[in-house]
Amino acid sequence: MGSGVCHDCGFEVPLEWSYCPHCGRPGLFPNVRAAQSAAERAALDQRYQEALQDASTRGAGGAVADFEAAVGKAKAVMSRPFRELDRLAS
Repeated sequence: MGSGVCHDCGFEVPLEWSYCPHCGRPGLFPNVRAAQSAAERAALDQRYQEALQDASTRGAGGAVADFEAAVGKAKAVMSRPFRELDRLAS
């Protein structure tokens, strides 16, 4: 399936592993690492372009553009219990 390099120790890490087998440090999840490859990014862009074309063909291009603009202005919010927030802030 491939491999990558551990950011901590520099040794090879199999793509399907979420931690380094050499130093034990956690890394990115396998699906996140796979999504960073050029082939995966190209495939995603192809699907995105096809979806835009499909929406345009159905007369929904404006709605998609409005949705993308709204998502671009969105802010991520993470809900946490107060104890966890206090621990993170300490």
